[in-house]
Amino acid sequence: MGWAQLTQKVRGRLAQVLDFFSVGLLAGSLFAPYRQISSGDTKVGFGDQILSRAVGAVIRIMLIFAGLVSAGLAGVLGLLLILAWPLLPALPLVGIFMLQVGVG
Repeated sequence: MGWAQLTQKVRGRLAQVLDFFSVGLLAGSLFAPYRQISSGDTKVGFGDQILSRAVGAVIRIMLIFAGLVSAGLAGVLGLLLILAWPLLPALPLVGIFMLQVGVG
């Protein structure tokens, strides 16, 4: 596997994390009502609508934040993996050297 494939995998992982948290959908429906407190033909009052939209916005903001933090962590770890990729073949030699020196 080369750098191009590894970069594609990291991008795919970021897309999976953002899709898991549905960041785009949540941002698009930020002030949509969370749940209406009505049943049947009962009219929902103005206060109920405001409360429902406020609760929906708070929950969506928390989920968006969690999704962006998770995507940021996945991106940083992916970037570290991409940068460390050329060093991986040398790690067994480093381990043998450390054993000879007496570090490990």
